[in-house]
Amino acid sequence: MRCWLPERPYEPGAGAPVAGSAGVHEVPGAPYGRETGEGPHAGREIPLYRKEWVHADAARVPASVEGPLLCVFDDRTENVARELARAAGQGRVLLVREGAAHPDPAHPDPGRNGTGRNGTGPASGDGGVLSYDDEAGAVEAVGVLLARHPGLSGWVDLCDLDAPAGPGRWQARLAMLQQLVSYRHAAGLRVVHVTRGLLGAPGAPATLAGARMAGFVRMLGAEYGKIRATVLDTDVPASRAAEVARQVLDEWGDPGRYGEVCHRAGRRHEPRLVPVDAPHVPLRLAPDAPYVLSGATRGIGARVARHLVERGARRIVLVGARSLPPRERWDDPSLPEPSAAAVATVRELERLGAEVRAHTGKLSDRAGLVAFMRSVRDAWGPVAGVVHCAGRVGRGTPVFAHKGAVEMRAVLEPKTDGLEALAEVCETDRPAFFLTFSSVCAAVPRLAAGVADYAAANAFMDFFVSGRARQGHGAFRSVNWPMWRESGSGRGGPNVCEPAGLDSLGDAEGLRVLERVLALPADALPDGTSVLPCPPLRGVAPDPGALLLTGTGEAGAAALIGDAATGMAVASPAASGPSAPTGPSAPTGPTGPAVPAVERRPVSAGATGGRPPAWLVELFARNVGLPAADLDPTADFAELGVESVMLGELLQQIEEHLGRRLEPSVLLDHSTLERLAAYLARFAPEPDPGALPEPDPGALPEPGPGPMPDAGPVTAVERPVPPFGVGRDDETAGKIAVIGMACRFPGAPDVETYWANLLSGRCSVTEVPASRWDHRRLYSPVPAVGRSLSKWGGFLDGIEDFDAAYFGMGDEEATCLDPGIRLFLEATATCLADAGYTGAELWGRDVGVFVGGRISSYGRRAGLRPAVLQSDQNFIAAHVAHHFDFRGPNLVVDSACSSSLVSVQLACRALLAGDAEIAVAGGVEVLLDEQHYLEFSAARAISPSGRCATFDERADGFVPGEGCGAVLLKPLAAALADGDRVHAVIEAVAVNNDGHTMGITTPNPAAQADVIRKALAAAGRRADEIGMVEAHGTGTLIGDPIELRALTDVYRETSDRTGWCAIGSVKSNVGHLLSAAGVAGLIKVVLAVEHGQIPPTLFCETPNPRFDFEASPFFPNTRLRTWAPGERTRVAGLSSFGLGGTNAHLVAARLDPRLRDGAPAPREPLPAPVFRRKRLWLGWEADPTATATGPAAGTARGEDTGQNEDELVASLLELSFTE
Repeated sequence: MRCWLPERPYEPGAGAPVAGSAGVHEVPGAPYGRETGEGPHAGREIPLYRKEWVHADAARVPASVEGPLLCVFDDRTENVARELARAAGQGRVLLVREGAAHPDPAHPDPGRNGTGRNGTGPASGDGGVLSYDDEAGAVEAVGVLLARHPGLSGWVDLCDLDAPAGPGRWQARLAMLQQLVSYRHAAGLRVVHVTRGLLGAPGAPATLAGARMAGFVRMLGAEYGKIRATVLDTDVPASRAAEVARQVLDEWGDPGRYGEVCHRAGRRHEPRLVPVDAPHVPLRLAPDAPYVLSGATRGIGARVARHLVERGARRIVLVGARSLPPRERWDDPSLPEPSAAAVATVRELERLGAEVRAHTGKLSDRAGLVAFMRSVRDAWGPVAGVVHCAGRVGRGTPVFAHKGAVEMRAVLEPKTDGLEALAEVCETDRPAFFLTFSSVCAAVPRLAAGVADYAAANAFMDFFVSGRARQGHGAFRSVNWPMWRESGSGRGGPNVCEPAGLDSLGDAEGLRVLERVLALPADALPDGTSVLPCPPLRGVAPDPGALLLTGTGEAGAAALIGDAATGMAVASPAASGPSAPTGPSAPTGPTGPAVPAVERRPVSAGATGGRPPAWLVELFARNVGLPAADLDPTADFAELGVESVMLGELLQQIEEHLGRRLEPSVLLDHSTLERLAAYLARFAPEPDPGALPEPDPGALPEPGPGPMPDAGPVTAVERPVPPFGVGRDDETAGKIAVIGMACRFPGAPDVETYWANLLSGRCSVTEVPASRWDHRRLYSPVPAVGRSLSKWGGFLDGIEDFDAAYFGMGDEEATCLDPGIRLFLEATATCLADAGYTGAELWGRDVGVFVGGRISSYGRRAGLRPAVLQSDQNFIAAHVAHHFDFRGPNLVVDSACSSSLVSVQLACRALLAGDAEIAVAGGVEVLLDEQHYLEFSAARAISPSGRCATFDERADGFVPGEGCGAVLLKPLAAALADGDRVHAVIEAVAVNNDGHTMGITTPNPAAQADVIRKALAAAGRRADEIGMVEAHGTGTLIGDPIELRALTDVYRETSDRTGWCAIGSVKSNVGHLLSAAGVAGLIKVVLAVEHGQIPPTLFCETPNPRFDFEASPFFPNTRLRTWAPGERTRVAGLSSFGLGGTNAHLVAARLDPRLRDGAPAPREPLPAPVFRRKRLWLGWEADPTATATGPAAGTARGEDTGQNEDELVASLLELSFTE
């Protein structure tokens, strides 16, 4: 039986010193009261360890360099590089210079002062030394050397030896290292990074030079089994070049069991973990002094803030709290979860009696932080203590070699730049403690596999604290926290530290450790080493001697890494990453000689016992990038090139094939294809038709082309999707309710205005706004190259404005987001309110997001590439899921003009299949430049008159437009049961393609008829039940009649009546909204069947003579009509056809009022969100005539952030898990 006892309130004891009060220099602390229950771990004492350096001779082979190594140096270390080249032997060291060289008569090098192409690539001369100035040049230099020396065996980095403390060009060297690792990791690589005084062994002056780079290097061996990587910290300056070169060569032959070594006074030292004796003294904090916390608006940071208040603090300062909204919005029910959590944290602190001041700017914005802290001191006095919890985890690929520079910068920023800024701002206060929340993955290499950037960020904090302590600042402490299992989003998850033999911590255990660490006297942590809590796993204490090893295999297969500051569990190595590329797109290494092949036995030889099934062999072949025939079923996975970071993805793919969960360790326990196949056979009792047969040497066919072999059936992966409602006894079965709507269309900021405009027959087409591009320069009423036949379109007002705070973003990040992403975020929030839902009600539920859309040209402004992470196409939907914590399918569709209606079809299928319980579907399109106009003008598809005259004899093309619309969908039965307001019912949606036609953009009337026929059949509707059709109707003289003919062919199959069905197109009102066209038509149809009114289509005065309306079922609806009275059901059809042939047709109807009998009363809509928008926009150069094809340099017209381009890009990747 478990029982949890309530926490006893803290009662200050007599005589206990107060941290932060006058005369107190050391902070006493004590364990949390043992009376606090913690289930099975109640009262256990957590062992604490620290690192110390012990003398150890290198267990090495004689120092020699077997293959060429690459040595990177700068002006300060050129003599070391050349001495290394001399000592290693002729031709064994390839020299690469960082930065522009200065002429040196002693070492003539004709090429080193030059640059490669564009002034950034590598240069080389007769001296054989390449040079680079930036990341592109560094990568190019590696490519050149790999092409010349494919057997390159190692990399030495000398640039941080005797370097100043600043970050320098470390990212260029990191990019170089990534390229080398990508190319050589399977064959093996030796890496040595040289620093002086970075590591804590006494005897060298403390420095931070190399701190960012070292965190990556020392973890490499855990992620890549054939890489030996070491940070070599010496006490020898570069001026003694021969000694440094000898130390490098001495380390070259070492097996690299540890990722770091120190050389002091001619002796070599390795790290060891030793116990820390932490005293137990109650912690008391000063009520009249401020305590500063970063990353403390939720998760563990918030728990620590509360603990400080419980221990007496009454003045709490939260810095970097970017998710905290203005106080006047604290009661807004539509606040996103991060903001709601931040509000709850502050209110809880205030309830406990604390005053709270919050800095909502960026932590690394030193000027803003200085100004804020000045106001804190003016009001409350000097800072008494600091706890730095802020952190960020990357969401991209887990593989080190493939991580992007932008994302890695974003991950490092709060723990590097943010830490430096916070320490600098608080330095004059001389706080009693400055505690940094580091991670166990910075201390235990095996837990860093897959999260190298996060591990490096935390390692920097350890280096920083050690450096400050060695410089006499004894208040600094760092803790390498394991996972906290009770707080943050890691709650209820697996123990992510188990691969290292460590248990997770309960909150009370963690807080006890915190107090013990704060109580340590300065001399208890020599050289400022970090403290590593080691909670025993299932009662078994971990082996301290093994934790620091860089071992691979099981060590590198950690399923998850925990964020100590948030309790966040981060999917590991490949557990949540994309599938490995296959086929021609699979990475093959840099251009040049192929990676030397490893000799492997083919599947048809050398195997014994049962043969692996074809599907399993093909699965492994795809992931390791080798032909299936080259995989030896008896070879260990490591021999096949399987790295630890691949294990999660491989396991997931195998589980998908089998349709069942497997033990996480299955690939470690059965580490060859043959053994794995034998194990998996128990889950496949039937013979596998895809299994490879034993070869018959006498029956082998001649080589030649033939069909691809069957890779075996995929079971339990694809579920049949239930059809729409036809043939069901239950009138609600297979039907989808539209329970919410939102839009922002030309001339209509909301659904109500849109409907009013449609009813009144308003055309919202205008001239191109001057803020988009100068149509005066480009417009020509006659066709001309590079000119537009039109200067009209449907445009949105205020597209430059956005309420970043509403969505928990900073202004810098929001400024860089594509406006389409911003529009769809707003539409989703409004759509939920229309349905009567708060964000909290749907938080964490299986809500799908399906968006038709594409990214505009916005990303090219200010030098940003369109593919920058978080502003690429797939992020239109991803931002919605991230902000609202929607856990269902998340897709972006691009089928051109039919994109948004196809997204609705996918959403309906997901709901019917049970993949989602609710779905947001819609589309968005933004027109920022003239590109579409020029292209469609060249094709003569655009209307020179600026009028979309659908079905009229004057039809001369379409009018481009932009807009955003969203609908909230739910299975009808569930909507009625839940008391949802139902605007309309989607009875069926069908999708197909034109197939082969005269040209890829030529419509196929037979295919259009077929998709309409399928939709009607799926809905169980006869043609004469349809009272309205919202046509694709783009206003072209040929396309419109083709669409009408297809409709007529289908309708004539069940009725010979004429003139009963109204037809129109909303494109005559707002233009052709391209990706958002389908949802614009859908919202019109839903409103029509809901209100019983059919809005007029515009500009159809003389029907197109190419189609005989009078003999057809249709009539152009040119005036406002009321649906025929007495009709119990109103049914409409909607078509959307994509350029490229993807066709969609939807059938929607009014909710049958009888279905409400016995159902709960419909919930009321909530007030629409109030967006406090302001201009957040990147513009082109000041030249008003500049266009999208002009210069890419731009400036942010929003708040002057003072950021450079790199910072703006990095802001796209902000994942403020610990704000």
